[in-house]
Amino acid sequence: MKPTGHQYEFDLENRLPSDKQYFSVRWLARHFDKSARHFINLIEDGSIEESFDMRSAKAKRADRIVHREALLAYLKKARELSAAGTQEKSK
Repeated sequence: MKPTGHQYEFDLENRLPSDKQYFSVRWLARHFDKSARHFINLIEDGSIEESFDMRSAKAKRADRIVHREALLAYLKKARELSAAGTQEKSK
């Protein structure tokens, strides 16, 4: 089924549209209900790798883009750390 309008085919495990390969920091902030600064901090501290600054020469602010695979790697690592923390608390 092809997406039409604002409908997406969703990767339900990761809550991401399955047809997108790149995500802007602003899109991620809206989608995950976090601030754009939250994602920029994750990029700057190396938690999310493979981001690109797509701003034009005249742009006043950065427009960072994150590759899908880098985002999926971060989400997987975050889930593993969360699960490990939950297991530690239950002991």
